[in-house]
Amino acid sequence: MESSFVNCGNGRLSLIYNELLEYSKVLNEIQKKELRNTLSFAELSALNPNYLAIVNQVNERHTALSFATDLPIYLECSSKKNAPTVMVCAMDALPPVPNEENLGKHIAYKNRNKGSLLKQVGFWAPFSLIDNNTDANAEFFSEILKHFNIYVTDIFKLFFYIEKNKKDKKGNTVFSKSNALKTYRGLPAHAEILQKEIKIISPSVILTLGNNAGNALLNLYDKKLNIWSENTSFGGLQINTIQPSIEKEEMLNVISIPHISGAANASKSLILKNKYWENIPGQHIVKYANIVIEALNQFILH
Repeated sequence: MESSFVNCGNGRLSLIYNELLEYSKVLNEIQKKELRNTLSFAELSALNPNYLAIVNQVNERHTALSFATDLPIYLECSSKKNAPTVMVCAMDALPPVPNEENLGKHIAYKNRNKGSLLKQVGFWAPFSLIDNNTDANAEFFSEILKHFNIYVTDIFKLFFYIEKNKKDKKGNTVFSKSNALKTYRGLPAHAEILQKEIKIISPSVILTLGNNAGNALLNLYDKKLNIWSENTSFGGLQINTIQPSIEKEEMLNVISIPHISGAANASKSLILKNKYWENIPGQHIVKYANIVIEALNQFILH
């Protein structure tokens, strides 16, 4: 991360990781809010030049701001030692839109001024898994962790909003997202970092969550997801193989599923109601997790 993405210097990235680790241990909501306001930022200038170049291009016409990254996290299986490791890939961080309503009010922007949003990168964890929530995200990962170690990472390490020089019909400032930029999606650094992560973690299989993450990863290897309603094989899950490193011929299976959020309920239902999985126990997100566990077992054990 330090050599390819953000170099804070003097081991500061390790300190930031430790801050997030300590935050994850706090259960009191008031203490959590107080501690979150003390989490460190990195200066934008610490970013790898490849990322800075994209930001500078955006700033020629618009304004790039609200820079954020979800630092990868590794979670150990809760029930057995030496469990296989699943690499879970999301797309990128997604802080709140830095509009007038959120600035100064949302916890992500408390005690921050507009200037800091232009020059600093904030750090968090994928799916807010350090927040000790009991939402569907946490429930899904808790089920997976009963059987596998999990390494959770984002395909695009940096996220930022782009403040357009125009207003919508209601007079509100228009924002777009970094992942909408073709030049950013095609940045070679994404594949380079991902290849390094795969080499270090050596996962048994990769699991992508959602269309955006699935295509973001597969596009790096000139592949893409099918339309979920047209995908009839393997109970509706999508299976691809990639060659993560040009130095090795070893192939790695990628299992792609619709996102675990409520926004993807229609696509998820195609899998949850598929007869291929009719004997899988559980309801809703628990059954969804158990389907994934069964699929992972089939690919890892065979």
